[in-house]
Amino acid sequence: MTDEGPGIPEAERERVFGRFVRGSGTGGAEGLGLGLALVREVVTWHRGHVSVRSADGTGCVFEVVLPLSGSSPARRSRTLATILVVDDDTAIRETAALALEKAGHAVRRAASVAEAMAQVRARQSTSSSPTSTCRERTASRSSRACARDRARRRSS
Repeated sequence: MTDEGPGIPEAERERVFGRFVRGSGTGGAEGLGLGLALVREVVTWHRGHVSVRSADGTGCVFEVVLPLSGSSPARRSRTLATILVVDDDTAIRETAALALEKAGHAVRRAASVAEAMAQVRARQSTSSSPTSTCRERTASRSSRACARDRARRRSS
């Protein structure tokens, strides 16, 4: 992903991946500072990594690297995971979704946090799979809480 914005100063390049952190060159644009943190978290869940290259005043290049699964998605008999892609920018949302679908994931899309949470709630009310429910809950609950939920289900 590339942009032609003001770039990210070298001292901030790692920091912008933190939760609720916004770069100094946002120019008053709205945002919560969660986008890059969520990208890094999801990419890490899939054993990948994300990096940024930038020259001050000339924009940024964000690179996401995900491991190959060893077989093409067309030959796969099952989906790797269902991933909910949330971004208010249609181009970003669709680019991420298409890349994930090409890698063999099922993708759901949302243009806002409210829309995403509505999808998660709807899925939770109809899902009988503790694993998929737990994955979706990580947007609002810690992975330790999910592990406790799984342990309780196993013991009952």
